Amino acid sequence: DIRFIPEDIAKKAELSYFDWREAESVYTFSKGGGRLEITPVFKRFSEENTPPTLYNHGFENMDSVGALYSRASSHIFGDWNACGKVMGLA
Repeated sequence: DIRFIPEDIAKKAELSYFDWREAESVYTFSKGGGRLEITPVFKRFSEENTPPTLYNHGFENMDSVGALYSRASSHIFGDWNACGKVMGLA
C-alpha cells in the first residue's frame, strides 16, 4: 500500500490557503517475466507557500529536494527551471 505524508493530506488541502503539491515520491522497480513493474511506496506533499500563479508556479518556495535544485539553478543559471542542469552537476 502507498503511504501519503502527511497522512491526512485531503483534510489539510481543504484548510490550505493555496494548496498542497507533491514534493517527493519513492517507487520500487522490479523486472520479471519481461515486464517492468513500478510500485509507489510513498508520496510526500508540501504546502504551497506562495501563489501558484507566479511565473515559476511557486516552485522555488516549496519544501522539497526539487525546489532546492530549482533555487540553486536560479543562482547559477538565472533560470528556476534549469534544475536538471544542477542535478547533472551534482
